[in-house]
Amino acid sequence: MQPSKPFTRPQLQSPVGILLIFVASAFKSLRGLWVLGAYILFGKITGDKLFYLLFGAVLLAIWLIIYSILAYRRFIFHIDYNKAEFILKQGVFSTTEIAIPFDKIQQVYFKRDLLQRVINVYEVVIDTAGSKAEEVKIKALSRANADLLQAALLKEVQSAPVEESPDFDKKNEATAQPLPKELWTYRLSFGKLLRIGLSTNYLRGVWILLIFAGSILQQFDTNLIDEDYNLQLENLYDTYISTNYTLTLLFIALPILFLVGILITTTEVFIKYYGLKLTRTGKELQLEMGLKTNTRVALKPERIQIFTIKVNPVQRYLNLYNLQFSLVNSVEESEKSKIKVPGIPEEIVSKIQNFVFEIDPGATKESFRPNKLLFVRQCFFGLLPLMIGLLLWYIFLENFAFNFILPVFLIYLPAMIYLKWFSYKAIKLEFTSEFLIKKTGLWTKKTEIIPFYKLQSISVKQPLWYKKRNVYNLVFHTASGDVSFMAVNGAVLSQVNYGLYKIETAAKPWM
Repeated sequence: MQPSKPFTRPQLQSPVGILLIFVASAFKSLRGLWVLGAYILFGKITGDKLFYLLFGAVLLAIWLIIYSILAYRRFIFHIDYNKAEFILKQGVFSTTEIAIPFDKIQQVYFKRDLLQRVINVYEVVIDTAGSKAEEVKIKALSRANADLLQAALLKEVQSAPVEESPDFDKKNEATAQPLPKELWTYRLSFGKLLRIGLSTNYLRGVWILLIFAGSILQQFDTNLIDEDYNLQLENLYDTYISTNYTLTLLFIALPILFLVGILITTTEVFIKYYGLKLTRTGKELQLEMGLKTNTRVALKPERIQIFTIKVNPVQRYLNLYNLQFSLVNSVEESEKSKIKVPGIPEEIVSKIQNFVFEIDPGATKESFRPNKLLFVRQCFFGLLPLMIGLLLWYIFLENFAFNFILPVFLIYLPAMIYLKWFSYKAIKLEFTSEFLIKKTGLWTKKTEIIPFYKLQSISVKQPLWYKKRNVYNLVFHTASGDVSFMAVNGAVLSQVNYGLYKIETAAKPWM
């Protein structure tokens, strides 16, 4: 038998894909019939009406089964190696054919929701350059077929021959493939997940709670209250609420609010990162994580444009660093291609950093800090919310307390300047012979590492008010987004010219 490359012949998904299509179609149908559901729950249903409802439900179920089988049978995909394309045909009533050239494929990764895990299938996502509509999902493949399809596509993307299978049968079912050798594996334990949740920015949880409460209040029907409800609220305030009462309420409510915020943030961390497993093989990092939706993705160094490390003092003490891999992406999908991995020990961070970029942390060639104009600008924008709040109070509310302004300024202004100064002092731009490194952050320290050869271009901008001081704004453009550095002195231009030289002379592939 002649050896055959994987997926050269048109192929269907796993048969259990019919169940996935049926469940998704049923959910959409029931969501569209919510009015009928409300009628069934709250209306009076006679015997005849109940018969027609059940009869309609049976007809709907039969139609959904037929539709699911047809959709399954008409979802066909294969790889055309001669044309260098991945081909997908789908559609029940009208057929849609999608052809994705190999050079447009950005990433191939796996996702599994709860149902897919129960029936033991994988969803393969093929992410492409271009608009958001250019994402292809194959929702039901066996583990062997999913691995083989990912390996075949990624090898073709890199213009390397796909490993051939000598016993690949007519249905293109995957045969046993040698697994990549695991050099090391790191797993995020339950205890570390809990520590990450408790040490993460819980103000995000508070913000989510406030947005939810605001949306509930916005939907609240004031018609349920007496027409003079505003007057009632004012009488209630004048009668029962005093300064001591308000302070007591704040002392009770604020701790509860922050505790709920911590709970929300910790729950979010568990849902996103439960079961996190990071494995290093010879050519890639394999990442798997997620409770509600389990995601498995292969991270190849050549596709990582920016390597980011984040840590706050609590997390540094707990030895739990947060990493972010910024991959090649289209303009519309810049946030989607940023893969975040929390809870990594420092020694594993060093291993990953050396594998991705092979950077020498002690090879700093020259470093720059921003001009003090940036500090002045930060102070101005830090003072702006207080000024706007006082102005709105003066315009729209009565009893504007002039004697209240001085204490507020005496407390707010020094604290704001103190925080902005140390935030400003934390900003640094470093150059090595091969890398650009940007450091920021007052509480959460952030380090962004970019190789020169992965830069696409560098923009140098100088507003009119910068010219006398010889100050510039820099923007470093990469295939995963831009990194900016504001108000740096003109001495940096020599390093910018060096960076442009490295971009033009780079021979390494950056995708």
